Amino acid sequence: MIYDDLKRRILSGELKADVRLVIHQLAVSYDSSDIPVREALKELAAEDLIEMSPHKGSRLRNFQSKNARYARDKKEP
Repeated sequence: MIYDDLKRRILSGELKADVRLVIHQLAVSYDSSDIPVREALKELAAEDLIEMSPHKGSRLRNFQSKNARYARDKKEP
């Protein structure tokens, strides 16, 4: 699932802070259409892992170490 993989990559630090997340590029990399990627990004934004802005796209939030630990602790088993 796209959501699970993106969340794993965010929490592991594989994706760096302030990186712009382009829906179409992610869709191509996941061999998917834009819609499942957009839905995954909405879920991640609801968890405060990314920021979504109209006309600006999505960006990975810049976590301070305390916030990153909190987000990792919230991770589902």
